[in-house]
Amino acid sequence: MPQQLSLYSPRALKSIKEFGDRYVEMIISLAGKIYTKALAQAQLLSFRELANLVKLEFIELAGTEAEISAAAILAVTSEGEGALLWEWYQSLCEFKFLHAILSSSEIKEIIFHGNRFMQLEVDGGLRNLEILNWGSDDFENALITFAYRKKISWNYGTPFASFSTVLFGYYFRCTLLHRALNPYQRSKMFLRRLYSVESVKSAFDRSICGGVHDGQSGHGGQDGQQENYGFSFEDFDIELAMAQRLCSYVVQKKNMVIAGATSSGKTTLLGLLLQQIASSEHLVILEDTHELSAERSTVTHLLANSEQLHDYCSYALRLRPDRIILGEIRGAEIVPFFLAMNTGHRGLLCTIHANSAADAIDRLTLLYVIYAMHKEISFKTVEELIRKNVQVIIFMQNRRVGEILEL
Repeated sequence: MPQQLSLYSPRALKSIKEFGDRYVEMIISLAGKIYTKALAQAQLLSFRELANLVKLEFIELAGTEAEISAAAILAVTSEGEGALLWEWYQSLCEFKFLHAILSSSEIKEIIFHGNRFMQLEVDGGLRNLEILNWGSDDFENALITFAYRKKISWNYGTPFASFSTVLFGYYFRCTLLHRALNPYQRSKMFLRRLYSVESVKSAFDRSICGGVHDGQSGHGGQDGQQENYGFSFEDFDIELAMAQRLCSYVVQKKNMVIAGATSSGKTTLLGLLLQQIASSEHLVILEDTHELSAERSTVTHLLANSEQLHDYCSYALRLRPDRIILGEIRGAEIVPFFLAMNTGHRGLLCTIHANSAADAIDRLTLLYVIYAMHKEISFKTVEELIRKNVQVIIFMQNRRVGEILEL
């Protein structure tokens, strides 16, 4: 893997040499100022609009040197690989220079520490990558454009944003941190790969769980076909026997909690288990950020902010769910979720941050005690309630199933 990544293709870099750095700086500076001004007025310029404005100002500034400026003007107005302004615009609006990185399924997470430095998670570790030719203002504008196109409020007043997006055929969870949050005035972007667009649309053709489902508990996709979440049990180094064991838990409608640290594979495994659920079952999926995919008509998918999850868990009980799926437990939503278990709802699934399967029980108990209105309930009583209603805890570690605890 290279240690440097340039904003421009080799063809563009070659054309830069042909008409000199002075003109390159002039073109990019003009483009940046024009784009920034338009963005401040809530306008997203198309490439044609930007190119025409840059061309007019460039001719006015450099029109006396006709021969050189003609080549430079061509770099401004041309489209496609090798055209200077086109590639600059594509990096700003589409992150085009990242195509090879973002389209590689080997890279699970990407951290942008600013305009000059990024880290890639590969095989469980982070690799450093230097970014060339990307200005700090251009980087900021790229993130603002990204949020604006997703209709996400992200600014000094709302400095933290997290949302789902599609880049180069893959769903990602994007998290943006505004420069207002740190003393160095540097914004950052975090991308976590979820699954491929194509895999959601296509049938899952590697059913390890064949034989587990009966006639009623068929595969999760429509017409008896299982959906492809973009991952298989092989991605977790799970042997056939364990895969069938996990699938049997789903079919038996056991209440399950998937625990682990950040990036351990909790949500990925949860999404894979969802595909083992019969297409006839009504699933209610609750998340604060869209990460789970279940593309079928029998799914009710609710997105809420962290404050709304508690209420949405209560609403879910009125929707006649066969199963309630909670993306992650970390607050007051634990109370209605576990009360649903205690009132007979089966097959519930969720994730939680924990250091082990046993620690997950303590974390669940502590959260319930903190957020329950009935403060007289003892820690021991709540723990007994958790153990009574949760049948299986799966602990994930480095995208591997480290432990399965049956209660």
